[in-house]
Amino acid sequence: QFILGMMYWRGKGVAPDLSKAVDWFQRAAAQDHAEAQFNLGIMYLRGEDVVQDLSKAVDYFKKASTQGHLKAQYSLGRCYLYGEGVDINYDMAFNLFLEAAGHSLPEAQFALGSMYELGNGVAKNRDAAFDWYQKAAVQGHAIAQYNSGAIYEQGTRQVTRSFKNAAEWYRKAATQGDAKSQFALGLIYEKGKGIKKDLAEAAKWYGEAAKQGDAEAIRKVAKLKKLGF
Repeated sequence: QFILGMMYWRGKGVAPDLSKAVDWFQRAAAQDHAEAQFNLGIMYLRGEDVVQDLSKAVDYFKKASTQGHLKAQYSLGRCYLYGEGVDINYDMAFNLFLEAAGHSLPEAQFALGSMYELGNGVAKNRDAAFDWYQKAAVQGHAIAQYNSGAIYEQGTRQVTRSFKNAAEWYRKAATQGDAKSQFALGLIYEKGKGIKKDLAEAAKWYGEAAKQGDAEAIRKVAKLKKLGF
């Protein structure tokens, strides 16, 4: 039942038909298939071929979460964090993220980092934020890589300021297409902060960010173009 749902959802071997996908997922979910419950949660959250119903999304996420489905735990955590289908509850969000993060889900690790950095339901703590961002960053989470770079660039009580380390993390995210990282890397090359000044390399990364519509990057490209880069 779940496999048939996936076939109709993704259009593999059959013509895509989201209504049939929902039907087969519901049959599997009724038999406690965690992945089917999670998929239905996503569908109701986004309103994909069903009437958007945040309460139903939460119910399905809860069912999958109790079976240890990590992405369902993360998604349910987000619902509590932003008040989608439930009242905002930072404690619930934190505990759900912590459960999934403890099993190395990078999205949950990033979410914990954000809670610590912003002080949502916990005391602001950039060192704790950095620790969680790093866990997600080493797994390739682009925004966590950018945030790791930003914290290295500024430094904290426990994180020694390092433009070189900042540039390394910005580069990892920039190569994944993160515009903020592309701009930040361009700025480091333009200023020669921690690494050798290289206006050609700066122009390259500003150009990548400019392609994504970054207004400041567009201005930087024009400025360096006048200088011959």
